[in-house]
Amino acid sequence: MYGGEPTDYCEWPTTAFLGGCTGTLVHPQMIIYAAHCGAGIGQIRLGESGNSPERILNPEYCRVNPGGGPGQGNDWAYCKLQEPVLDVPIVPPLMGCETSVLQPGKEVALVGFGNTDDNTFGIKYEVFTTINSITPQDEAHIGGGGLDTCQGDSGGPVYVQLSEADNSWR
Repeated sequence: MYGGEPTDYCEWPTTAFLGGCTGTLVHPQMIIYAAHCGAGIGQIRLGESGNSPERILNPEYCRVNPGGGPGQGNDWAYCKLQEPVLDVPIVPPLMGCETSVLQPGKEVALVGFGNTDDNTFGIKYEVFTTINSITPQDEAHIGGGGLDTCQGDSGGPVYVQLSEADNSWR
């Protein structure tokens, strides 16, 4: 994560370390991540550090979207967990009319376990940046200017606050 800082303890608890990539717990038994990370995910780790996690999860199986890859709008994959995670509050995905908050200039939080400015890897970092543009294919271009993801953050979440009054994140 470029320009970021380590997260506080228990901040963004649905963010998962997959070894070489980052993922997101979106259901008690489902982790989503980037297809280009592959289907060979051995262990999934929750906590602030991939090297000393609070919890290790084992996937029952992982599936990659056929033909999924960066820049194609279909770079997604998922793992079904052997056991459900029932004590981590799930951040609901942004859906339906909520997607109207995705506008250029909107602040978002990028979270991941990838490389950092000081060559750290496997520690959960966050950076707050903005949406630069939305393409006609509904792909958001986010970050830049020293505030961005790096190798190992692939598949990690982008969190957006619905409104100041609501204070909920998606």
